[in-house]
Amino acid sequence: VSSFNAETTKYPQYKIYDYDVGQNSTRTETTDGMVGIRDESVALSEAEYINKKPYFTYHDAIQAENNGKKKFKVIEIPYNKILFVKLVNLTSSKITTFSPGEINTIFSHVYLIVDDNFQLMRQLFNNFQKDPQILLSLLDCHKEIRRHKRSHQASILKHQDFYSKALEQFREDVNCLITVFLYHEPNFSCLVHGRKNKSLNGASVPLRKFNVSFLFECLELDIRLLVNNVELIYEKFRYNYHNSALDIIVRGGLSPTMISDMARELPFVDFELLKTSEYNLWKLPHVNSIVLKLWNDTLTANHTYTNLLSGAYYIYYVVELIDWTPSNINEITVCLKDTLDENINRISINITHLKCDNITFNRDFIFERRYQSIALKNCKVEDTYCVTFRHKYEKISLSLTEGLFNLPEICGLSRVKLPNNEPAYLRYEIHEKDSETLFLTSVHIIGDIVMDGTLSRLSFLQTIIVNTLTIRITDTLKHIAIIYCLGKIRFVGIFAANFYIQTKSYLKIDMNDNLCKSMILVNFVVSEIIVLPEKFYKITLVNVRLIDNSCVVINGNCKEVVLNHCIGSFDLTKTHQLDQLGVIFSSNFADMLLLIGPITVGSLVLRNIPCNIIELKVFFGTFRSIKHMTIDFSSIAAKYTSLENYLANKWQEIMVRTTISENPINQPMTDDNTQNFYDETVRQVIAETFLDVIFNEAIAAGIERLKYSNVLMSNLSLKYLRRLTNLKALEAPMKSLSDDLFTYLPVSINLLDLRNSERCNDGYELSFCTLSNLINLEILFVECWLLRNIQFFDFIPVSVNILIISYQGTHISYESTTDEKIKLRILKIETSLSPIHDDDTRISNQELQHLLNQLFTRISRIYIECLAIVTPFSYFTVDVSDYKIIIGA
Repeated sequence: VSSFNAETTKYPQYKIYDYDVGQNSTRTETTDGMVGIRDESVALSEAEYINKKPYFTYHDAIQAENNGKKKFKVIEIPYNKILFVKLVNLTSSKITTFSPGEINTIFSHVYLIVDDNFQLMRQLFNNFQKDPQILLSLLDCHKEIRRHKRSHQASILKHQDFYSKALEQFREDVNCLITVFLYHEPNFSCLVHGRKNKSLNGASVPLRKFNVSFLFECLELDIRLLVNNVELIYEKFRYNYHNSALDIIVRGGLSPTMISDMARELPFVDFELLKTSEYNLWKLPHVNSIVLKLWNDTLTANHTYTNLLSGAYYIYYVVELIDWTPSNINEITVCLKDTLDENINRISINITHLKCDNITFNRDFIFERRYQSIALKNCKVEDTYCVTFRHKYEKISLSLTEGLFNLPEICGLSRVKLPNNEPAYLRYEIHEKDSETLFLTSVHIIGDIVMDGTLSRLSFLQTIIVNTLTIRITDTLKHIAIIYCLGKIRFVGIFAANFYIQTKSYLKIDMNDNLCKSMILVNFVVSEIIVLPEKFYKITLVNVRLIDNSCVVINGNCKEVVLNHCIGSFDLTKTHQLDQLGVIFSSNFADMLLLIGPITVGSLVLRNIPCNIIELKVFFGTFRSIKHMTIDFSSIAAKYTSLENYLANKWQEIMVRTTISENPINQPMTDDNTQNFYDETVRQVIAETFLDVIFNEAIAAGIERLKYSNVLMSNLSLKYLRRLTNLKALEAPMKSLSDDLFTYLPVSINLLDLRNSERCNDGYELSFCTLSNLINLEILFVECWLLRNIQFFDFIPVSVNILIISYQGTHISYESTTDEKIKLRILKIETSLSPIHDDDTRISNQELQHLLNQLFTRISRIYIECLAIVTPFSYFTVDVSDYKIIIGA
């Protein structure tokens, strides 16, 4: 909607404009379902509204329900409400059926513009599996229009271009995100997917009932399933003019005969039968390739083709068939198990992938051949020996393996030890576009190692760095994660720093996303000045302690900073305008956080404000401007007391402890002498001092939004709100709800949240006359217990158009109704009641129905544009007349 409003949408079939009922009262358009609006339309009475007939256009609805006195933003969409409701209610838990016309509309106007179309794609796929003729008809029609495009108008061709792209995107999404398991008989199954598919989203379908094979790019099946059911496979994957190019992958064990045939470059006997069959898959025009992925069994270990490796546990072949005759072998995977074959470096066969399983190296050994990949699992290198990998491979993996390894071509890891006391892993891989990744777990890196910056992803977990590891940070390196490691790491390049990593330390640098380049440091001690590079958008520092006059300089482009239990100096003078600054203070009274400013911040979130007046005065003195401020506490005790009293009490306790520690002959501290150490007058002065420091006059005038969380706001705090002359929103549970509290609020306030306020026993007698003086108040949050007194509705300002009620079981009952009802645009009920409905069609919870009925004795239904019911796990919009569910999620 925001893009439509800014007129940045690429889709002209969606329109947004201001609709003035008065100016458009004579509108008589009838195209696209729009009908005329008559001047004689008048507002309905409450009884007429409940029994009204449904409107067929938004013009009717606006005119009748609002009597021509308001302006509206209208978004025109090129389809009806029934389809809209289906689209916003899509879930994986139930199948949504679309009509052929709705499917045509989805591809014409919807599929390409939704942010996340996964659920829509899944539901369309289910519809086509049930009735594939719908999709085939759409493809046929579209193909015919494209064939005669010269005879069509430009507008039609533009629409068809959108339609064509939507169909192509749907096919691409199906191949990327869905794998379908096709089962046939108890012991056989095959699967279909896309060439780059890595997802297992999908369902199991009987092979005989699978109807959308033409969408997929790959078919994988067992060789016996193919040979025994070639007619069925041919029928299901036959050409229908709309097929994707198909790769067929045939898997199975090599029989001695097949091994012999392949060694002599002869066609396989089984495939000769397929070649002469009338169901020859090679004759299908859309079949791109047929590939064999076969392996020998133990009976063939000494056969002619494999006896060069007598210790081979299995050999795995990938062979492309040309008209059912095996061509040259594309890939050979050899697995050595239990015994290292001495011929592995001398064999003439061009091995592509080598796997070693459960092998003990009792001497120095060098892998001299160049493979695409090499993997060692459950292997062991005896003490004093080393295994060397001479070349750089596309992939290398060491898992559940122990011993000393030399990998000079892999990031310069000349000496790496995998210990025997815990599972250790090493994985290196070259991906597309030459991006390299390295993952180490429980590995010891020995020697001074320099990583040259060619890596794109680097991850160390519980790794010990014996000497010094130098990592060059370049634009190529997109992700670094160093978690629970130990040792010295030196960063050079665009980010320079020296860290001694501790076992509980955590470092993560993510520069993959242009809009969210970030760095996280957890449990670090810094003893130098670190200047963060301009690339970082978000900085998170947790338990970072700066010593020896060190400092962290935050970069100027940074927009979000989080300082969690940090100690020392953090320079934010370079930051032009922070979007958000979050600070969680240390619980240690002696630990101080020093910010260097001046700082301009959009949102300041403070948690566990310290009871150190000097620290707070310095802290708030560094800010030039704060727009939004949130004060939060994690202590349960703070939740039941006011901000200033909580801080004063904590300060008093610390002073008592300090005094007693300096005078050990005194009595041990008790609750009584804690409370009586200073008299109430002194404690009140301390409390007011905290408020005076927090609501510093230099920055208070700029605060537009103030929020208290897990702490109460007292009348004393409210008096300081007079300094917040531009306050627009206040979210704060009140210590004591009374009429006086609204006298302190600035008239500029337009949002007031009173939820979680301290409950008053005399709620029936409360009067809030001064609430009505807030003439700019538009949004009001209250708890239901406040509404026990029906007069509360009399105090709600006429400017309020959004009312949010938190309902936790408080029973309300109004004996009489009145003609004076408040006019709201949005009414939202937040509740934990369950269940809300029985059949997804109507609110059936009687307690909730009673609440709504009572509320509508003082709230007019006529002006409600949205009635919403919100639970911890669901959100419903409801028709105000009969409580039918319009949209549920």
